[in-house]
Amino acid sequence: MRVKGRKGGRKGERTTPQMLAFFLFAVGVVYGLNGTVTSTSEGNVTFIINNRTIPLKSSSWSVLNSYVLSPYFSTIPPNNISSPLVNSSKLSYLTLEGGTWAADEPLILNISTLILVLVNCDIQPTSSFPPFRAMIEVNKTEYAGVVAPAGPYSPDSARFACPDASVSPGAVWGVDSGKLYVDGISVYGCGRTHGGSVHIQGTPGVWGWTVSGATVTNCALWNSTRAVWTESVSGVVVHNNSIFNCSSHALDFDAFTHYSTATSNNIWGNSGREGVFIECVLYTSGTQTT
Repeated sequence: MRVKGRKGGRKGERTTPQMLAFFLFAVGVVYGLNGTVTSTSEGNVTFIINNRTIPLKSSSWSVLNSYVLSPYFSTIPPNNISSPLVNSSKLSYLTLEGGTWAADEPLILNISTLILVLVNCDIQPTSSFPPFRAMIEVNKTEYAGVVAPAGPYSPDSARFACPDASVSPGAVWGVDSGKLYVDGISVYGCGRTHGGSVHIQGTPGVWGWTVSGATVTNCALWNSTRAVWTESVSGVVVHNNSIFNCSSHALDFDAFTHYSTATSNNIWGNSGREGVFIECVLYTSGTQTT
């Protein structure tokens, strides 16, 4: 659908997503957005936000990036977390419900306080997925999350799967993102060409940590290289996860991981290295020893 508008004193044409994004920005309604994308077994995909129903072309990450995240949720400004209290009035939600989703490119969540809620979804990378990336990238945010409320063993779970070992990105990659929350996802065979099912990373090569706070909980992470991999971060809590058959460290607290803990995780069947690896970094007269 298209709506008529005026631009620069001449008649122009803006698409509905562009007009709504402009409207939200102009009136300052930028907090607490709540949208739902539903995919049916017949292949019908619809996006519902603010009582509007918008058909989408397909259930693919590229469509979500272009027609949902960019025009609607990018209106949330980074300064909406200036208050030390982040409650439901500050959070926004995007729910994906049903269907099989094609990760033809990374789904980019670069918006603070945005929670991606996954319900009864199957998510797989396409053969053209770019190397050294993850299917969901949370980039330079605070208080963002990827959540499957039903948990990893329910029929309503979110299931990330990489049946082809040569195209096996991670499920979630948090890049310079503080207070990241990952809960309840099921991940099978992912991270074999990326390095981990869930990767939480500050700025690589920086002494000390560059981001603080992350939680990975209640997930089933199977048949990966690393299940959870952290670098240059502090305050990471990894708890109550089921981790099976990793070919490398199941939990890898790698370089410059500070003040973090792993507790109540069930790790078994590792075919590779240690179940829990903690890199020790010592500072002596300005010299780093690992």
